[in-house]
Amino acid sequence: MSLRRLQRKLKRALATPQARRILTTLLARRLPGPLRVLVEGLGDPDQRGFLFWWLVVTLIVTLAIALLLSIVLAPVTGIVALGGVGVWMLIRKDRQPATQPS
Repeated sequence: MSLRRLQRKLKRALATPQARRILTTLLARRLPGPLRVLVEGLGDPDQRGFLFWWLVVTLIVTLAIALLLSIVLAPVTGIVALGGVGVWMLIRKDRQPATQPS
């Protein structure tokens, strides 16, 4: 049996609603609560309730806030690091022993 033929058979077998339901229940058992609701909601479009959409919207809002914060804080972090390096260089420069002329 060729690999393409095996691949086609496997795709057809997994495309059935029953196989999709079995896979989602197996995966959902191993996940913590909120992720379990998401996976169960992805399994069957008819069973997507309020909690599923609430989690989806919460995840989208969280990702958007994280993206905005990373864009805003990246330059601030760079400026703070630059200031820290400047202070470190000044302290290091003052600590060098002066050479004694002989």
